[in-house]
Amino acid sequence: MHIEGTGVAYDVSGYGPDVLFIHGWAGSRVHWNLAKDFLRGYGIIAPDLYGFGDSDEPMRGATLDDHVALVLALMGQLHVGQCVVVGHSMGGLVVTQLASYCPDRVKGLVLVEAPVMKELERVKCPILLVFGEENSDMGGMSRGEVAREQSKHSRRTTVAFVNNAAHNLMLENSTEFYAILGDFLAIQPVKQLCVG
Repeated sequence: MHIEGTGVAYDVSGYGPDVLFIHGWAGSRVHWNLAKDFLRGYGIIAPDLYGFGDSDEPMRGATLDDHVALVLALMGQLHVGQCVVVGHSMGGLVVTQLASYCPDRVKGLVLVEAPVMKELERVKCPILLVFGEENSDMGGMSRGEVAREQSKHSRRTTVAFVNNAAHNLMLENSTEFYAILGDFLAIQPVKQLCVG
């Protein structure tokens, strides 16, 4: 697929309510390959952001807003009206911006080892923050403490921790990570959407 003349690689598998996965810095869509095995009954969509994996980088480079535009264009190409979005690390910034800019397109937001941003206050959908128990601290507080503090401000926010995992927890303890994600997906209002 090409977006504004730039090649974008993505994978689509499964059928059911759509879940869109966005990788982190120096990652690619292959970080989400196990999703199709653990999340049967869902449409799994995983692109490579501009300049990562098999996607080309635009000549002028890519900003956070460019990555959000890529995700929106992909959703349009695949006829995805609304879905749950999952972002790992830097990908969490992308999906948080998406949920903030286009709340009608995001029915659930999952941040995996991602920075907890003030933009979360503007997000209207349910939020799941997932952290690895073994990750190091963040500004004197553990990521978990930061997440717990954030969740105090929104009844829509749930915080979960994956044992025996640090930053790449979807790879380090995929069984527990996808069980947590599956539980979150199961309580989201479901609208069957079209995935290839």
